[in-house]
Amino acid sequence: MEVRSSLAALRSRLLRKGLPRDYVDRLVAELDDHHDDAGAEGASAAESPLGDLDSLIQATVREYRRRRFAGRHPVLTFLIAPLPLVVMKWVLCALAIWGAFALVGVCLGTDFPDSHRSHWLTMSCVWIAHYVLMIAPPLMAVLLLARWAGQAAVDPRWVLVGTLLVALVAGAYQARFTEPIGAARGSYQVGLGLGLYLFSLSHVWQFVPPLAALGLVRLWTRRRELAVE
Repeated sequence: MEVRSSLAALRSRLLRKGLPRDYVDRLVAELDDHHDDAGAEGASAAESPLGDLDSLIQATVREYRRRRFAGRHPVLTFLIAPLPLVVMKWVLCALAIWGAFALVGVCLGTDFPDSHRSHWLTMSCVWIAHYVLMIAPPLMAVLLLARWAGQAAVDPRWVLVGTLLVALVAGAYQARFTEPIGAARGSYQVGLGLGLYLFSLSHVWQFVPPLAALGLVRLWTRRRELAVE
C-alpha cells in the first residue's frame, strides 16, 4: 500500500514538472513491475523499491531534459536564440506577404498594390500587412519557445526570459512607408529603434502581444497541472 501511494505521488509530481503523460505512465508501470518482481523474491527486497522520492524525481527530470536540445542547452535556446528567431520569423512573414501581393498582382494584371486603381483597397492591404508583420513574428517566436520548453520540460522561468527578450525586440520594431501616388511607387522600410524610442506611448503596445501569448500558454499549462492534482 505504501508503494502504491509513493508511485501515485511520483506520477503526480512528474506530471506537474511538465513530463508527458505517456512517458510518466510508462515509467510508473516499470517501477510497479520492478516492485512486484522484488516482492516475489522476498519482503525484505521490496521494502523501499523507490528509494528517496525527491532524488528519483530530480534524476528522472534531468534524464528527460537531456533528450531535447532545449533541455541540454537552455542558455542557447532561451537567451541567445530569441533574437535570430524573431528576425527569421520577420523575414519569412515578409516573404509570405510579398508573395501574396505578387499573386494578387498576377491575378489582377497589375503591379499590386502600387498600381491598383482603388486607393482605399491599396492602403487597406498595406495597413493589414503592416500590423501582421508587426504582431505575427513575435507571437510565433514565443509560441515556438513555449513548445520547445514544453517538449523538454524545462523550468518555466527560461520561457519567461526568452519571452521578455522577444518582447524587447518586438518593441524595438519600427516601420515607415509612403503611399503610392500617381506614377510614383510606394515604399516600406523597417528597422529596430533603441533608446527612448522603446518607451514612447505609440510603441509600448508592441510589448503586449508576446507577453499576452506567454500568459495564455501559462494559463493553459496551469489548468493542465490542476487537472492532474
